Amino acid sequence: MSNYFGTDGIRGEYGKNLTYDLAFAVGNALSQIKKSPKVVIGHDTRTSGDAIMLAVSGGIIQGGGNVTIVGTITTAGISFLTEHKKFDYGVMITASHNPPEYNGIKIFDSTGRKLGDNEEEFLEEFFENNHIACQAGNLTYEEKLKEEYVSHLKSSINTTLNDMKICIDASNGSGYKIAPKIFNMLGAKVFKVSCNNDGNKINVNCGSLHIENLIKKVKKNNADIGFAFDGDADR
Repeated sequence: MSNYFGTDGIRGEYGKNLTYDLAFAVGNALSQIKKSPKVVIGHDTRTSGDAIMLAVSGGIIQGGGNVTIVGTITTAGISFLTEHKKFDYGVMITASHNPPEYNGIKIFDSTGRKLGDNEEEFLEEFFENNHIACQAGNLTYEEKLKEEYVSHLKSSINTTLNDMKICIDASNGSGYKIAPKIFNMLGAKVFKVSCNNDGNKINVNCGSLHIENLIKKVKKNNADIGFAFDGDADR
């Protein structure tokens, strides 16, 4: 049984049971179970996102892997890019629906699926025993890759949403920019709730766990429908 991975990756309170050292070790382990892997990394809006992202990236690079950072994106976006752009792994830095002080690490394999139990346990063997590799990899920033995900979402529907009024509560998380953009591109008139890049307020009395805000917005604007997301927009 895994000591670190739960049902949806590694999660914990930043600085307590989810530390920079642990994140670094996880990244370094990825570069040991596959030689010179190509890894795409994204995060939600949490204030600790940059620290955890850089720790994981540093571990991968020191192990000889190559990292591509795409910035703030949804969990589904990282899954898509991992498979679509043929990365060996995808890493999403998020604690999903949890409060701002928490963060987490979700890892996807080359098919865009989350690692299985056996793979997670194998990964843990490396960072639990401090097997740290020391080589040299590369780091690049390619936020433009997010546009490929946006294009994929737009092409997944074969109609328009012209004249529809849609309300969106993005929970001040990963979907704060992408979700309204997609619906606008499809022709809808969008009314936003908690669609801010605010890591201090991610999931705080908003989003999919607090749909009362969305209900009020839908009624106020006589909207056709409303969507409430969590912090990484996977629900």
